Amino acid sequence: MATVALSDYLPLVAAVKKAPQRYLRSSYDAEAAALYISFKKPSVAEDGEMTEDDVILRYEGDVRPVAAVPHWNRQRKMWAQMRKEGTG
Repeated sequence: MATVALSDYLPLVAAVKKAPQRYLRSSYDAEAAALYISFKKPSVAEDGEMTEDDVILRYEGDVRPVAAVPHWNRQRKMWAQMRKEGTG
């Protein structure tokens, strides 16, 4: 049986506390290298947009219930570099 280090997930508590309805669900599609994050249950998006860094934000009214991050591995490295340089 695989073991999970709970301490790896504790930083998510702050994000969940700030999320609409205090809900956060994520999944990773390895084949598409895409990360999906849902902030509302159920999430039924009516509109959406793509940001400059290729993150897809979907909206339900004024609430952003879903974010999709295509090419997650590339994005993660870019964001980490930006944080390191103090530009992100």
